[in-house]
Order: sequence, then structure tokens, then C-alpha cells
Amino acid sequence: MLRKTKTTDLDYDFELIIQELEDEQLKDLLKKRKLYQEQAADAAIREAIRRDIISSEEDLHDPDYRHEPLKPKLFPVIENPNNKNKIRKSVSRGLLLAGLLPSVWGMVKLNAGFQFEGIWLLVYGLLWMGFSASLIRSFSTVAVRFLFAFAALSAAYIIRWLLTTPQIVFMDLFIVIVLYSLMTYGLFFILRLKE
Repeated sequence: MLRKTKTTDLDYDFELIIQELEDEQLKDLLKKRKLYQEQAADAAIREAIRRDIISSEEDLHDPDYRHEPLKPKLFPVIENPNNKNKIRKSVSRGLLLAGLLPSVWGMVKLNAGFQFEGIWLLVYGLLWMGFSASLIRSFSTVAVRFLFAFAALSAAYIIRWLLTTPQIVFMDLFIVIVLYSLMTYGLFFILRLKE
């Protein structure tokens, strides 16, 4: 039978978790205490007083412990290394899927009789997916640079294709801009995760 959790049980869990933190981690938690549940923040304050990091709650008004509000950023700061890896893998999977577009387009071109262009697009898509897959396994500046170069190459191809099209449809242009914006953001974000 399931037992209902009481608030005191939660306080006890917070106490145990916070007791395991190092002093620097506890100080960091105190700075960001408004981002945590009230019970967790209270447990952190009690532990800091117990360790003589602060003498009372009044010390939290010092500039060292003043809460800095979160500011919206283009690239969020990820502090936890495990979360950095998870996000890198997730963005890299999205980049891997982007490699399907030129591969499929290459097969369409091959079926239409454009051998050279079809093979070029197919190889390009496979290389893109290969570098993206290597980013899923581990961070590589070389892989990111190749993907940037490949993105520039494909942008030139798409611009040439759009210019030779008799009529440009707004949705074609919109989709191209959105896809390239997402790919560029993803690549820059992966670079920022390494910092």
C-alpha cells in the first residue's frame, strides 16, 4: 500500500541531500535559494548556520549571498556536466536528422537522371550524418567546424537552386530560413556547451 508523503519527510530528505554538499556548493545554493523549493532553501540556511558559513539569516543580505535574477540569454548556461552531455547529444540527434534531407533529395535526383548531382547530395548527406553521429558520441571541435562548412556549402546550393527556380514560393523560402537558423543555433549552442 502506498504511503502519503508528509512535509517533514521532504524536509528530512532535503537535510540529507544538503548535508552531503561541499561548502562551495552550499554557498552557491544559498545564492540561488529563490530558485529552489522553500523547504530546500530553509534546509540550506540551517546547514550553512550549522557549518558557520553564515552566522544568521541576516548574513544572506550581504552581496555575496544576494540572489541574482535570471536573465534571458540566447544560449542558456548549463552548469551540470551531465546535463551538458545530454543537451549536446539531443542537439546532435537533431543535426543527424537534418542530414536525411540532402540524402533523400540526392536519391530523388538520382532517380530523375541527374547522376552527378544525386551522388554529390547523397555523399554530402551521409557525411553530415557521420559528423553529427560523432558529436553524439563525444564533443569534437573538428566535427562542429566541418558541419559549419557543410552548412555554408549547402546554403550556397540552396541559394543557387532558389535562383534557378522560375517561381519562388514563400513557404519554400520560409522553411529554408527556419531550418538554417535552427541548424546554426544548434551548432553554436554545442560550441557554447564546451566552454
